[in-house]
Amino acid sequence: MPLTIVISGVTSGLGLELLKAFIEAGHIVIGCGRRKDRLRSISQAYPSAILSEVDTSNEADVIAWAGETRKYLTRTGIPQIDILINNAGASGAAATPTWQNTKAFASVINTNILGCVYVLAHFKNVLQFEKGSASTIINMSSGIGRGTLPGLSAYSTSKFGLEAMSKCMAMELRAAKLQAICVPLAPGLVGTEMNRAKGIPSAEEWAKVAAPYILGLHNAPQVEREKQNGCSLSVPGFYPEAYKKTWIIPDGTKLPPPKPKL
Repeated sequence: MPLTIVISGVTSGLGLELLKAFIEAGHIVIGCGRRKDRLRSISQAYPSAILSEVDTSNEADVIAWAGETRKYLTRTGIPQIDILINNAGASGAAATPTWQNTKAFASVINTNILGCVYVLAHFKNVLQFEKGSASTIINMSSGIGRGTLPGLSAYSTSKFGLEAMSKCMAMELRAAKLQAICVPLAPGLVGTEMNRAKGIPSAEEWAKVAAPYILGLHNAPQVEREKQNGCSLSVPGFYPEAYKKTWIIPDGTKLPPPKPKL
């Protein structure tokens, strides 16, 4: 049975390779991006992809995208979005001190945090929160969202914020006894337009591991899904263990147990 998967930021890098991997596995992908020319090329290569030109930092764009998605689901008889991946992101200017370029800092926060909030807020009516086929929400985090580096203040701040937001949402889902889960997922050190370092795996190589890993999170028995809800996860094999040991938020950090009622 094909799943219906929403991915923001599919015009390059991780989002594009996830789109390819999920479509090639027989799933339905609804994606968005800002670059019209690339969206056109992707549509030609993957005509089954449902694509929209969207800037997720613009709430009006996201509202329109959510409306288009609802119409598509109604028209095709698809009952829900199974997996929602908040992937669209911006890194800002590297090696820029925290106290410089407030406009660039705000732009990164708007894309990496508010953009995710807008997508979650306006797609909530097409997610399934309660039944056994409950949705899985993946908020794409980063190693820089679990540890800090000088010169990446805006990006690090945004990804730490995304970790916190994901954990808060996971706790809210748990408190309401809903079966949907929300997971902050750090992808790894992967070659993309945002990371041109030499000697690291390509996004295509990464997606061969990441796509099955995400599907595994979604398809796991509900008792296992509940254990992963809110857990700070990373795609296996894409961070050096020595680097992960420097993180302020250790890999695999789970939610605290529910507080007893006083």
